[in-house]
Amino acid sequence: MKAPAAIALLASFLGTTTAQQTTPLGSVTFNAPQCGGGKNNHIDAADCNTAVPQLLSAHCTNGVCSIPPATQGAQESAISVTVGHCEVFIGAFANGNAVTFDEQSVQDAFPNFISGCLATSGGFGSPLLISTDGVLRLVISNGESGGG
Repeated sequence: MKAPAAIALLASFLGTTTAQQTTPLGSVTFNAPQCGGGKNNHIDAADCNTAVPQLLSAHCTNGVCSIPPATQGAQESAISVTVGHCEVFIGAFANGNAVTFDEQSVQDAFPNFISGCLATSGGFGSPLLISTDGVLRLVISNGESGGG
């Protein structure tokens, strides 16, 4: 009696662990940034330049970064960190799956994105940089919640 129950439990466990998939993106290229003006106010570029390596070091190993699967049925999985007056956010639209991507491609994209958008004003919303395949998005904001 115990053997069939143990097998059923193991099968159930394997079924739930294999159901979560990982979408490998590899090296990522990006479109031109969309520099919104809504949450540009009070962003500190130095804080952003500190936040990016903190975020990547927390989620990358041997040059490969990972974003855990989305929670509660969300379509976007995400990682973020706030340092002072800058929140750095990386989100992935991969049907809620976990995602892996090449660290260097994202690390290379952030500096010009930050400096370019903080030197620009206009538009609405946080500055946004979307990958050419539309899966990965980089966002910077002042880290303040709320809106108008």
